[in-house]
Amino acid sequence: MPSLLATMKSFNANVLVGSPTGIIQVAQAAEQLDVDLAITKIVFVGEAFHLGKREFIQRLWPKAQFHSLYGATELGFAAVNTPAMEPHQHLILSDWFFMEQTDSGELLVTDLKAPVVPVIRYRIGDVGELTLSEDNQYYLKIGQRVAEEFSLGGHRISLTLIEQALVAAKVPSEAFQVRLSTTDAGKDSVTVLVDVEPSVINDAWGVRLQEQLLLIPKLKEAVTRGVAVVKWANNADFSYNPRGSLNRLLDHRNQLSVVG
Repeated sequence: MPSLLATMKSFNANVLVGSPTGIIQVAQAAEQLDVDLAITKIVFVGEAFHLGKREFIQRLWPKAQFHSLYGATELGFAAVNTPAMEPHQHLILSDWFFMEQTDSGELLVTDLKAPVVPVIRYRIGDVGELTLSEDNQYYLKIGQRVAEEFSLGGHRISLTLIEQALVAAKVPSEAFQVRLSTTDAGKDSVTVLVDVEPSVINDAWGVRLQEQLLLIPKLKEAVTRGVAVVKWANNADFSYNPRGSLNRLLDHRNQLSVVG
């Protein structure tokens, strides 16, 4: 990393392209090693660049502006976002892609640029809202993932893996909740809330659970890279929706940062 940053500085690099997690990793290293980069443009792919992470970037590089590319491996980039637009609003490249919604809001994409072997009504895995502007441009507002999985370190992690880790750690898995937030340093904070009383949690209990959670390769990779932290809490911290149901996944990374 020191060699990479020195090369970037010597060439006056001012654009970073990559996943939000990779960009945060470069930013953290630049701050720790006191390397002054004149970054003015961020182009990110693969996952959302949440508000807490943007705050960290803009504290370090106040002139940085954010551009987003949205799509899938099977299709390529189907929509773009620029600083002139709202953070989660993407202009659909409608000459090459056609988007639809199911009744539940799930996005379906047809690839118009591959007439020989077309990808027809591909389920991209996100919920979204499609709108038509006054200038006849189609826009997409991206929502949450359809499946019970979350993005971390440029990867998708299924809640099934979290549940399996709880079972292996001999922790009740019938009811649990994964809460995602962002620390002041731009890291993803993954808090696993389990259905036990506060008195049950002690050091040995925590070590056993952490060992099992870090057997999830993608979760361990994010922690090892220093772009994520893993925590746990008891059922007293469960958050319920207005109907009184326990949602297994809460993503608060677009809210204010948490300390850590």
